[in-house]
Amino acid sequence: IIDLVGVYVQELQTPTHQAGRYMATAPFRRFDSRVDDVFPAPGSVPEFNGVIFNSSFGWTDIINVTAVSPTSDGYLAVVPYVGGEPKPIDTSTLNFTAGDVVANGAYALGTPDFLVFNRRGSTHVLVDVFGFLTPTMLGPVEGPWTQP
Repeated sequence: IIDLVGVYVQELQTPTHQAGRYMATAPFRRFDSRVDDVFPAPGSVPEFNGVIFNSSFGWTDIINVTAVSPTSDGYLAVVPYVGGEPKPIDTSTLNFTAGDVVANGAYALGTPDFLVFNRRGSTHVLVDVFGFLTPTMLGPVEGPWTQP
């Protein structure tokens, strides 16, 4: 199974901006449902529910999402969040089996928020951030480039 959730497009001209550049950060744990009280005890994310995040640094966070001790086979989906109730999402970012611990990297495209959605069963969810893609020009393309 291959789920396509985005593409890179080659620019036909020399870029005059720095949007979309990867900026590494010191990795940090953004969320852990075993510790953070979002849902009632035991704190795992129930099926057809999710956790909403705002982007940590820019428009697209580079994250690692982990399912811990799911109660059934299922999947997590990391998708842009535009408000309203979470709806069933048919593309997976991370597939898991009951009782497993599984992690996968993801681009968390924000608008500026993103949703980590649990489709089946309940599972603990961890989100670690280790970088972002720049949303706008931070300096001239020809010159040195640093975080503002």
